[in-house]
Amino acid sequence: MTVTSSLGRRKLLAQINSFIAIFILAGQLTITGHFLTVVGVTTAICSAPVVAFLNLVATAIWPTWVAIAISETLRKFVTYVVARPGRELLFTVVSQDEKYKAKVCIDVFVQRLGDATAAGMYKLLFSTLNGRASTVSLYGLPVCLLWIVIAFHLGRRQAELARVRTHSTS
Repeated sequence: MTVTSSLGRRKLLAQINSFIAIFILAGQLTITGHFLTVVGVTTAICSAPVVAFLNLVATAIWPTWVAIAISETLRKFVTYVVARPGRELLFTVVSQDEKYKAKVCIDVFVQRLGDATAAGMYKLLFSTLNGRASTVSLYGLPVCLLWIVIAFHLGRRQAELARVRTHSTS
């Protein structure tokens, strides 16, 4: 509502995305490897749902374009600098066949279906709750909590399988 013209909104979003891209590149070049070494896979893959949870809370409390810009910057940074590289490490303990089957399932079904479901749910909730984005964001919190639990379990399972693999090759 702050930027009234569609051209102005596109320019603003383009500026935000350009800033995010530079921020992500710098993070990937300087932080990713060290961070994953220090905190491990479990923390890395749990970082995305924790940030999503915090972003939803921030949007509920402060539903402005500035909060959205900061939330989107943080979300993309954590996803591309920490969570996605951590997710790739999950595949180091499975066979090539399992890896490619899982990646196809995740990329095609989980992400695309998740995006479509989230968009549909947002549209439904937004219209039902009289256009209050701050209230709509609170409905995503249980999903984030479930996501954190699943990510934690997957990270622990990867660490366990890595230990077993290390002991069997030693």
